[in-house]
Amino acid sequence: MTLRKWFYLFLTTLGIGGAGGLLAGFLLLTTDLHNLPAMTGYDWWINLRDFFLSGLLFSIVSQAGFFAYMMLNFIVRGVIRTPTWNLIQLVLIGISIVYLEMVTYSESSSFVHYILLPLAIFLFSWLVAYFKIKMTNGQALIPTIFFMVAATTFEAAPSLQGGSVEKILVGVIPLLLCNAWQILQLTKLVGSEYNQAAASVISKQHPGSTS
Repeated sequence: MTLRKWFYLFLTTLGIGGAGGLLAGFLLLTTDLHNLPAMTGYDWWINLRDFFLSGLLFSIVSQAGFFAYMMLNFIVRGVIRTPTWNLIQLVLIGISIVYLEMVTYSESSSFVHYILLPLAIFLFSWLVAYFKIKMTNGQALIPTIFFMVAATTFEAAPSLQGGSVEKILVGVIPLLLCNAWQILQLTKLVGSEYNQAAASVISKQHPGSTS
């Protein structure tokens, strides 16, 4: 990836994070029926500004996590076979979902509440994986879901602690949007070079397979 492409990804992901922060803030402010009637235009501005800045911060966290995953994936695929790595990723996806359920359940006895966050993240990850597969191939399914679920859970860990709905939304929404944007843009930015490298790795691990 060239410096120009990286700079484009950095700026666009930053914008996505800010937009995600604004979206989370707007949802929280409009559903706060207790304080909503008393809020002035200045209050809206101050609150949305803070949410926007939080979104920018989480976009930086998302980008750090994305490049960390890319390095990890590159190193691991050079050491172990793809089926084994996919199995490990599936296990980590399960662990991440269980962790999300435990964190949410510790603050609420409602089944709907503690299952809602893991379910929402998992379904959104499947949606992102669907578009990723259409852009590449079926082998992108597990890595995409793994990154969307496990990376988002890890990056949002500080927001998940305490179970506050406000903190969860402000952290999870920008992270999901930023992670989705990066994993989908990767194919467009690296183009055929990435696909050829992936095909080369697969052909070495599965000599009888065809591209």
